[in-house]
Amino acid sequence: TVYMMEDFKVTPLGNEQIRRFLTGAVASSIYANIISTDGHDFYVLHNCSYTFALELETGLWTRWGFAQTASFDIRYSFNMKTSAAYTPVFTRASTQILYKFSPTLYQDDGSTMTVQWITSNEEFETYKQKTMSSLTFWADKPTSSSSVLVQWSDDDYQTFNTGISVDLYQERPDLSRLGRFRRRAFKFTHESNHPLRIHGIEVDINMGVH
Repeated sequence: TVYMMEDFKVTPLGNEQIRRFLTGAVASSIYANIISTDGHDFYVLHNCSYTFALELETGLWTRWGFAQTASFDIRYSFNMKTSAAYTPVFTRASTQILYKFSPTLYQDDGSTMTVQWITSNEEFETYKQKTMSSLTFWADKPTSSSSVLVQWSDDDYQTFNTGISVDLYQERPDLSRLGRFRRRAFKFTHESNHPLRIHGIEVDINMGVH
């Protein structure tokens, strides 16, 4: 797993997914880097297949991909002094090009980033049938049109609907009439050259009797 030593105290940082990842990985193929950008410090683990990044302040792990691929093959990273400030620069395993992290660009080498997350199944405290009348994003408003694709699964992740796009560039970015279910999981996908910060998602539920 992953540990952090601070003031001679050792703290485990890896979750179950990270432990499985490290158990199945060949030690010689694992690369680790510290990357500091836009006020955040990340510990980044990469092998030939996957890349995981740990935000050191919050302790949150997430998957990183490059240019809509499954992994972000960072091989070496360092800070380079520019006229404005220090800039994190990195190389990839598959090329000799130098890349830099930019807090104002939301693309990888010209390819728009894909951000996707899937929620846990939710019964909303009862297994009775219920209907969802609306879903609303609590999000920062972008400077122009920027949409999130909303999909849901009512059969334990076996299938998802085709999805409905919600434009965050409006006063109330929401959906209505989301159907009937007993338990539901959501998948959200954002592909846009815009910043994305979602504070929460609010849903209106009408409880049934069966």
